[in-house]
Amino acid sequence: MKFEEAYSSFDKKLHTIQFITELYKMKPKEYTECYKGTFVCPECKKAALSFNNSITPHFKSFPHSFHEKNCTLKQTEMSAKKTAAYVKDQQNNVAIQRQMDNILKSLLSSQSTNLKENSIKESSMNNTEITILRTQYTNHQRIPRKRIDLPICREDCGCYKYFYGPVNLSWEQQKNGNYRIILKQINTYQFLCRINITSKVYEHIQNEYKIPNSYNCNIVFLSQMQKVENKNYCETVLEWGQNIIVDKTSLLG
Repeated sequence: MKFEEAYSSFDKKLHTIQFITELYKMKPKEYTECYKGTFVCPECKKAALSFNNSITPHFKSFPHSFHEKNCTLKQTEMSAKKTAAYVKDQQNNVAIQRQMDNILKSLLSSQSTNLKENSIKESSMNNTEITILRTQYTNHQRIPRKRIDLPICREDCGCYKYFYGPVNLSWEQQKNGNYRIILKQINTYQFLCRINITSKVYEHIQNEYKIPNSYNCNIVFLSQMQKVENKNYCETVLEWGQNIIVDKTSLLG
């Protein structure tokens, strides 16, 4: 199983494959002395991962490496067809919300060990509820996920995925009454993608996400990404207002 990010026991931080690849190439001594052999699953922090500097660099779990029992990343990903059916079945709405909360929680906990409990939505659940949810979820294949701040590949398009990561978010209102969310890299402000939102869907998005007009945040959303014809960027349509969550508490700016 391949991963785009891994937790390092060296500095106790979550690192993207892009960061480790650049470190491996530009600072091989630092990589070897500090990071090599320290990578584990970004969620359960138990299963050992290896860094593979292949044509498409990635982290990969060792053959006999085991995740924690309730780790959502131990399962294989759903096929595009199965994911679409799962997403469109309204009976799965609550599970999808909880899965998005769990991704946000993992993202936040990797950025700081001092975050307040109320900045993580899953904290509203008690331990029994979390255990039941994760047990249900990990008994099946999981919905694919993609770091939005990493390059979007062909296989990331045309299928439902959870897109997530730290971003700079900006709102734009269109002349026809619809809206767009523009996502950029936080440090470089490099364009990542845009999310198109109808005025009807906009009404169902939490008001706290709409102000201010631009801010840094952690984001998780469920959608199908598409390459824009004759352009070198991607866009998507947010089909349901509840399928986006934003946390501004740890990335104010």
